[in-house]
Amino acid sequence: MSSIEEVQILMVPAVRAVGLSRQFGDVWAVRDLELDVAAGSIVAVLGPNGAGKTTTLAMLSGILAPTSGRVEIFGRNLETEPEHAKRMIGTVHERLNLHEHLTAREHLQFIGIIHRLSRRQIEQRSRELIELLSLSDYANRPISTYSHGTMKKTALASALISRPRLLLLDEPFEGLDPVTARILVENLRALARGGAAVVITSHIMERVQTLCSRIVLIRDGTIALDSAVETLISTDSAGQRRDLEAVVLEALGRSVDERDVLSWIEHEV
Repeated sequence: MSSIEEVQILMVPAVRAVGLSRQFGDVWAVRDLELDVAAGSIVAVLGPNGAGKTTTLAMLSGILAPTSGRVEIFGRNLETEPEHAKRMIGTVHERLNLHEHLTAREHLQFIGIIHRLSRRQIEQRSRELIELLSLSDYANRPISTYSHGTMKKTALASALISRPRLLLLDEPFEGLDPVTARILVENLRALARGGAAVVITSHIMERVQTLCSRIVLIRDGTIALDSAVETLISTDSAGQRRDLEAVVLEALGRSVDERDVLSWIEHEV
C-alpha cells in the first residue's frame, strides 16, 4: 500500500456500523447499533452476558450477516466488497474458529496466504509469533491436541500475522497466563500506534481501564453508554478517581453488596 493510500485510509473510520441489527427468531440480539471506531484507537465493547457483544463483533468481522444495517471497514462495505474489507481484518471469535487438523505453523502459513503475504513475511512473522507466544513445543502438532490456552495463543497469532488494520478480539485475555496477557497488551498498543484500530470485549475491568481509550457499553442489544475511559474515571466531587467497574455497574443500574451473598455461603444454614 502506498503512503497516499495509507493517508486516505486513515481519513475514514476504521469501522462504521450503521443501523446494525441481528434477529434470532423472535429475539433481537442487537438492534439499530450505530458505531464509529477511529484508526489508532483501542475500544472495549462491554456488557453483561447475553447483551449482544459477541454478536456485534461477529457482524463487524463478517462472520455473521446482519438482519439489517451495514458495516464499513475503512470505507469498504463489508457486504458488497467482502474481499477488500476482510483482508484488513484480524479476528479472534468466541469459538476461536481454528482448523484443528492443521498444526499451529501450518495454520499461520494458511492465514498468511489468505492475506497475500509474501513467503518471506510468512516465515519471519510465523517464527516471531511462535517464539513470542511460547508455541515452539506445539507448533508442529495438530491443533486438536492443544489445551484451551494454547489454542487461544494460536488464534491470537493467526489474527496478528497479517498486521491487520482492524483487530477484533472477543475476550482475548480469557485463558491466557499473565506473561502472555502482558505480551498481548504491548502488541495491541503497538498495533494501535501504527494506525490500526483494536476492538475487544472483556469482563476484566482492570485490563480495560489501563488498555482502552474508550468503552461502548451494550445492554439488551443497544448502546447504553459510549464514552472515553478517562472521562468516566475522572475525579469525583471528593477528588478521588472513580473505578471503572463501579461506573459500568452504575450505568447498568446494578450494584453489588451484602444482599448478593448467598445465605448459606459463610455459615451453614
